[in-house]
Amino acid sequence: MDEERRLSDDDKARVEHYLSSPTHLVERQAFKPLTMMLVLIAVVVGLSLLSLLISWLVLDSLS
Repeated sequence: MDEERRLSDDDKARVEHYLSSPTHLVERQAFKPLTMMLVLIAVVVGLSLLSLLISWLVLDSLS
């Protein structure tokens, strides 16, 4: 089974070429799920407040 999992020299060269492309050389920051959740909550609250403001303005103008 170990023999079946090994890559040929051609496959290794293609993998090395793929990983050396500029896209894969960029250092990325660590994923921060807490920051993403806070931004998501802020966006939802902001849109909710905007919706309430618009509804208040529309209902106020009707009466």
